[in-house]
Amino acid sequence: MIGKLTMENYILKKEKEYILQRKKEGSSIITGPYLNPSKRDAEYILSQGNYEVILCERGIRTFENYTRNTLDLSAVPALKRLSHLPVIVDPSHATGRWRLVSPMAKAAIAVGADGLLIEVHPD
Repeated sequence: MIGKLTMENYILKKEKEYILQRKKEGSSIITGPYLNPSKRDAEYILSQGNYEVILCERGIRTFENYTRNTLDLSAVPALKRLSHLPVIVDPSHATGRWRLVSPMAKAAIAVGADGLLIEVHPD
């Protein structure tokens, strides 16, 4: 997975198993959104011969502070319509609350996500 600090590393974008994350914080775009600038990042990666690209919805920053981010489930069917790439969802990163991971994971699958990325830790 490549995040904010390495998004402009064009050598790294040629590597295998690239997951293009989507996260927006305020007005600065960290690794997305896919529907505009990052779609070009995915196209660049593909044009360099790396065909193992996965789009990952991880939530967007909103004024809501109960959760870490707001999981944008509408992005999943939109991305699947606009792109041939697989779309996965990271409900653990988006919500930041373990009790919300299961229901949001089920919702992600219900809207058509191709898979889930779930962060785990011993706490």
